[in-house]
Amino acid sequence: MKLSQITLDPHLMMRTELNKHIVDEYAQAMLDGDKFPDIIIFNDGENNYLVEGFKRYHAAKQNGYEIINADVQMGTYDDAFDYALTVANRKNGEHYS
Repeated sequence: MKLSQITLDPHLMMRTELNKHIVDEYAQAMLDGDKFPDIIIFNDGENNYLVEGFKRYHAAKQNGYEIINADVQMGTYDDAFDYALTVANRKNGEHYS
């Protein structure tokens, strides 16, 4: 998916801030050829809401990439919020405190 087609809503990022150190690590790992899981997007018919993979998104953008692999699921904004709150980051990434 094109990065420019992704909607970043601060209410869907469940952390108070983006960990720049991890974004930098991911960006370098991407340049080194490491493969990352697809980001998760919810599409409500108009918007492609990013719900999981904010650091991967920002690392790709930092590297100047225009496209990122995405798992796109159909759903409302409320579905996106529920996923971001209850499912995102349960198995990997920077876990909630």
